[in-house]
Formats: sequence, C-alpha cells, structure tokens
Amino acid sequence: MVDIEEKRGSFFGDSIDRHVYIPVTTHLQLFGRNNLQIHGKSHSRETFQNAIEDARVAMRVKRRLKGNEDDDFGLVNVQELNNQIDEFTGSIAKVVIPITLITLLVGGIVVMNIMLVSVTERTFEVGLRKAVGATKRQILTQFLIESGLLCALGGVLGLLLAWGVCYAITVLAQITMTITVGYIFLALFVSTAVGMIAGIYPALKAARLDPIVALTQTT
Repeated sequence: MVDIEEKRGSFFGDSIDRHVYIPVTTHLQLFGRNNLQIHGKSHSRETFQNAIEDARVAMRVKRRLKGNEDDDFGLVNVQELNNQIDEFTGSIAKVVIPITLITLLVGGIVVMNIMLVSVTERTFEVGLRKAVGATKRQILTQFLIESGLLCALGGVLGLLLAWGVCYAITVLAQITMTITVGYIFLALFVSTAVGMIAGIYPALKAARLDPIVALTQTT
C-alpha cells in the first residue's frame, strides 16, 4: 500500500514529514538488520502500557529468549521520552528566557538612546514641522514608527542569521533544522513592539518641543 501520512512536524529538529516507511521485508532485503526500527501505537492512552508489554513479549518470543535472559533489543516508551524531552526543554527555557528578556531590555535601552540622539539632532526639523502645522500626534507617530522600523530591521537581520545557522547545522551535522512561519511572525512582532515601547519617551520629547524654542536653539 502506498499512502501519504498527515503532517507531524519536527522532532529534535528532524522533520518527521521527510520520513519514508517501507515494509520490514523490503528493509531486510535492502539493508539487512542494520538500523531496523518497528513503530507501533495503541488505540488509546489507557491501553498504551499494555501495548508496550505485548510488544516486548512478542519480540522475546520472536527471538526465542528464555525467561531469565535479558532483552537483546531496544524498546522506546514514547511517553517516557516525551517526559524527558519536556524536562530538557524546561531546563533550557529556565536559562534562555531570562537571557532573552535581558537582551530585549538592553536592546530597548539602546534604541531609546539612539532615538533621543535623533530627536536632539533633528530639533530644527521638528520645530519647523510644528511651525507649519504638524500636530503633536503626528510628531509622536513619526518617531514611534521610526523606532519600530529600526527594531523590525534588526529582527529581519536576526532571522537571516538564524536561517544561516540552521542551514549550517543541516549541512554539517545532517540534522534538519527549520524555522516555522509562526516563529518568523513572532520575532518580527516582538522586535517591532520593543522598538515602539522604547521609542515612547523620545517620541513624547519630540512631540512636546516648542516650535519657537526649537527654531531659536538651532539658528
């Protein structure tokens, strides 16, 4: 039977959707017993443990093992493996999340300082715009958009760097690494939001400039 399995995503960076399943007899003819794996599942979670025990008994009978002999095959319990993965990823998250938050905070401070310098250097421009009719809201919106775009550009550069790292790992380590569309939008959203939050104070400072004072200070 030839069929296509539903999408299952990736596991430890390895895309399961790229796997191909063949009959055991075909595998034995082509590759022998090297790297032979048999996958199985139960009808429900309640019967999963019983299914594992049944599989162990069937394998021992197939290999003609006596009651006091150890298994000469490996048996992977997916539930236990998932629990180990959850513990592993949880440990990583405890380290990565604080570092990420600190990085975002430092980046926001840097962007705020850049925008403050920009406001100082463009005092005459802001004063001139307000003198010809620009409102505080328009000035505020302008600088918020600029700070947001500045961080969004940084997010794009970060995604390009991440793509390069994933590609290098895929080629050198033969481990498929992927960046999903959801993470791309999340990275762009977070970077833009950080930029706009960091640009609030500089934007307010620019919006509150007195056009007369601003034009006088720069002439």
